[in-house]
Amino acid sequence: YHTHTHTHAHTRTHTRTHAHTRTHNQCDISLSNALALRNSALLRFYSDLDPRVRPLALAVKLWASRRGINDPPSQTLSSYAYVLLVVAYLQQVSPPILPNL
Repeated sequence: YHTHTHTHAHTRTHTRTHAHTRTHNQCDISLSNALALRNSALLRFYSDLDPRVRPLALAVKLWASRRGINDPPSQTLSSYAYVLLVVAYLQQVSPPILPNL
């Protein structure tokens, strides 16, 4: 695993990013960030509602990553934003797969 730490100056949030060397899969770990905990809980709640949510979200994240369009410093959407788009889509299909909270 390769790791590096970065700090968001506008939020003073310390985040450590872990990337698997072979697959380049990344995981951010944030300390003292209540909003990040809520966001994670929300995504967990949605993924627990239907077994299709997590695989679809991971597929979209992988698709965006392979195209280089999930890098907010480069003015693209974050992985979290892509997952929210998946959630929104699954709320809008007929019949809805996920509830609108």
